[in-house]
Amino acid sequence: DLLECGNDVFFAGFPGFCIGNATRNENGDWKLEFDKITIANSCFIGNHAVLCGGCNLANGCVVADLTVVNRTISTEEMSLIIGHPKPIVGKHTITPTTFGTLTIFQTCQIFIVFYFIVIIFYALLPVYRIFEAIEDGLQNWDDLDQLNPEVFTGLYPLRTFLIFLVPIYLIFAILILLITLVHKWIIIGRLKPTEKPIFGFYHFRHWSLRPFYVISHYLILGPMRATPLMNNWYRLLGAKIGARAVMTNIVLLEPDLLKLGSDVVIGENCMIQCHSFAKRKLELCPIKIAKNSTIGTLSVLDTGVIFEESVSLAPLSMVLTGEILPKFSSWAGSP
Repeated sequence: DLLECGNDVFFAGFPGFCIGNATRNENGDWKLEFDKITIANSCFIGNHAVLCGGCNLANGCVVADLTVVNRTISTEEMSLIIGHPKPIVGKHTITPTTFGTLTIFQTCQIFIVFYFIVIIFYALLPVYRIFEAIEDGLQNWDDLDQLNPEVFTGLYPLRTFLIFLVPIYLIFAILILLITLVHKWIIIGRLKPTEKPIFGFYHFRHWSLRPFYVISHYLILGPMRATPLMNNWYRLLGAKIGARAVMTNIVLLEPDLLKLGSDVVIGENCMIQCHSFAKRKLELCPIKIAKNSTIGTLSVLDTGVIFEESVSLAPLSMVLTGEILPKFSSWAGSP
């Protein structure tokens, strides 16, 4: 509701929007403020750019890659904005993207989507044929090799498919989560700070769990992000997470090595990395984030980082290996 976007606006990969802003008053009470983002016509937003609530982009503005547009920025037409944490605003002479170019691009997308729909249609023919056999009382199992599109003309196979779809997904989700937990605690066990040679047995075991984490996160746990359910899942995997902590769209590959205090907020698409590869060795090192700390959108935390109490990290920032951020401090930029 707080994003106003004009015509012919192009967003490159993984933009970030920080519409909300958490601040503290003199009494130490938290206050959450929301402000509107306004983008006029023919603007271009680069890869991993972050727009903060309150910014106002005029017609034809270009935001460069890895740029944070602060809340106080209000631009003139044909402005070029680049940099972080203090962006430079100047003029450019780039021709704004025309409507015809976007139309061609969108038309190509429509053809690609249609192509995948056709593939999915024919891939589901065997499934519908099986459900039709179920509706017919399991009398036509010998004819399953005859994939006739006329199967889709009846409502009974569709009804059966829809009835079984939710239970099948729930069974799949439970199995994936159980397999992930069993794999984690039986084959891997609790991770500890260590150094091991790459391509060794320990490295292979560490790597073997990554596909399960990714599948469970994107196919099952996606709707649970920024909820207590996500916190409970990572607690089962060994993470130490305090009360009321909020984690959005992040995948933890070493949850054992992460310790979050209470009321910690981790922004969208941050990278919390408790492992590194150096001198042909796999190094594991814990990350500790004390209570009331905030990590901005698309930020990167390297191994061994320590946040003391009430630290604020701006979007698109990077904290290097082993750095300690003191209490009640604010940081921005890379590095």
